[in-house]
Amino acid sequence: MKKDNNKKHSSYKKDRFLIALLLILLIISVGYSYLSSNLSIIGLGGTGKIAWDVHFENVVEDRENNIIAVTPAKVAENSTKISFDVELILPGDKYGFDVDITNDGTIDAMIGSLSIYGISFEQENYLTFSVTYADGQPLKEKDLLKAGETKTIHLEISYDDNANVDQVIYDEVINLVFDANYIQADETAVER
Repeated sequence: MKKDNNKKHSSYKKDRFLIALLLILLIISVGYSYLSSNLSIIGLGGTGKIAWDVHFENVVEDRENNIIAVTPAKVAENSTKISFDVELILPGDKYGFDVDITNDGTIDAMIGSLSIYGISFEQENYLTFSVTYADGQPLKEKDLLKAGETKTIHLEISYDDNANVDQVIYDEVINLVFDANYIQADETAVER
């Protein structure tokens, strides 16, 4: 009988060992499963603060032609729109001003679109409007404005010297709005 007790005792030890081993394997697999489904990696590199801030500022009227605007060129704070009202009475009259385009953000920008509105169809026959950089090159879509960069542009509206005076509507205030829509620069941006 002693042999049977030893066998039972030995079998009982084996069973306990197998049960303990199975429990340990079960705990490890459940723990691994939980860890793998809830694993999060936290990086400490970071990109810093990203900011978008492209706007016009510092309007300086060109007083050379002695044309005084009814409403001088102005920019709302942090805006990319400039508006003004002016009366040009004689051929050769012109009104102009310089303004800075500033990118105070951390992202390079480019011109997505340019809009000029407020000139009537009739006025287009005898008025010319131009927007150029300081070097005389015109603003164009896709022009690059790097983060932290400022560029000065010159805007001018003029009464054509060769205009047919019979076409001109007198005593008409010209209410003009110029809008430069800047978007995030991509690989198509052109540096000027």
